[in-house]
Amino acid sequence: MKDSKLCLVCSQNKYKYKCPKCSVQYCGLGCFKTHKCEDYKQEKQQTQIINQETDPIHKSNYVEDEDLRVPKAKLEQLKSSIKIKKILQSSKLRETLLKIDDARSRLWELNNEMKTNQHFMEFTQLLLGEMDMLNNNNEFL
Repeated sequence: MKDSKLCLVCSQNKYKYKCPKCSVQYCGLGCFKTHKCEDYKQEKQQTQIINQETDPIHKSNYVEDEDLRVPKAKLEQLKSSIKIKKILQSSKLRETLLKIDDARSRLWELNNEMKTNQHFMEFTQLLLGEMDMLNNNNEFL
């Protein structure tokens, strides 16, 4: 069985990066320079098909690194937030969230909205604040 945390180029080290073109997971510059996107394109497509067939939610855009995930306890805090419930009444915000969810690359779309959509940026600031994940200068902890 293949270890999903290993570099897909050398299969020796844990991966740290993903190629922006083909999303192959690699451990460093040497492996990045060695890999060829076309070699991994077919493997990636096959993996996506398997994921879509076996998982009710396609997880290719989900963060795999546990250190980068929001803890469940923090997410639970949002359920009772009146501020969050109020801001989610905005049809424009809901459209933005659906746009991100429907995007081919959710991470790219999320980053794009963070840069270009002030209302969405305010929403993310509110989320982080409600989960106590901002410092006094409204910077991510």
